[in-house]
Amino acid sequence: LPDIAAIPGDVETQRQAICIAIDVSLSMNTDNRIGIAKNAVVDLLREIKAAPKANTFDIRIVGWSNSLTAMQRRNCSPADYDALISFVQTLPTSFGGNTLLAVSGLEDFYSGARGKCRTFLFLTDGLPNSSQVATDAGAVLAETGAAAYAFNLVLTDTTETAKLDNTPEDGV
Repeated sequence: LPDIAAIPGDVETQRQAICIAIDVSLSMNTDNRIGIAKNAVVDLLREIKAAPKANTFDIRIVGWSNSLTAMQRRNCSPADYDALISFVQTLPTSFGGNTLLAVSGLEDFYSGARGKCRTFLFLTDGLPNSSQVATDAGAVLAETGAAAYAFNLVLTDTTETAKLDNTPEDGV
């Protein structure tokens, strides 16, 4: 992921509830953006799987465009990480891009996390579908109390993506 939005190295590595929302709209096919996003997420999942206390992580992966595809696991086992990795690798792209779907189901996911640190990772090429939808998605995200890190894979204009990032110290 871009160095300008790096997640700090001192992030707690246990008792985490992490939701990763990946833009799977058709624009992500351009210049292998979807491949870049998938590889970054797979690398992260492999790193977490190898970490001590990996079984204390709850992980939710969301592929969003005009529809939603999601998988989540709680207190992940090695087999759970393998299933999540396979899920990410096979996410198809599709028409549309409704940013509000990226945060769909977050309240239920985080409420079931039982005191775990909440983290939200948002990956997109940065092509906004609607300023209001991004604003609405940011409001839903704010209600969860999650630390949110947003990544623009292409566009340098981060106005809309920034609405889903509440960690200003690292940029978008």
